[in-house]
Amino acid sequence: MTIIRFLGFLFLMGLCVTCRTRQVFPSEPRIEFVFLQPSTIKAFSGSFDIEIKYQDGDGDLGSDNPDEKNFFVIDNRTNLPDSVRTFSYCLPDLSSNARNPSIQGTIKVKVPLALSSSFFFPYPLPVEETTDFSVYVVDRSGKKSNVIVTSRVLIQP
Repeated sequence: MTIIRFLGFLFLMGLCVTCRTRQVFPSEPRIEFVFLQPSTIKAFSGSFDIEIKYQDGDGDLGSDNPDEKNFFVIDNRTNLPDSVRTFSYCLPDLSSNARNPSIQGTIKVKVPLALSSSFFFPYPLPVEETTDFSVYVVDRSGKKSNVIVTSRVLIQP
């Protein structure tokens, strides 16, 4: 009877070891561009949405601290000074309460031009111009994702 209990205990321990959490994705965040809307933006007003798909193997993407910036949008126009080309945003904590720490999903970020017009449009636009944006995220352990480039957007004066 003692041997049966011991074998049962070993079997249960084996189950516990095989049920450990495993990462499904790499621990570095990975993002993929979905869309940018609208495709035409009036300078100094309105907003636009960027939607991305994300994956993070260790599930530490986003933050509860609104001062912790982890979503970055870079205006790719080369005629802008570097100091005004990057907009940073705080993604909410996207961690899962599930047993597996790996997370994936989509997230849409609204970039308000009224609040960031000095960032994206620091001077009067003489003519229409087009640009695209580079986007990346950084997880709580400091791992930077790949950089994606959005579709082009027309900026009207």
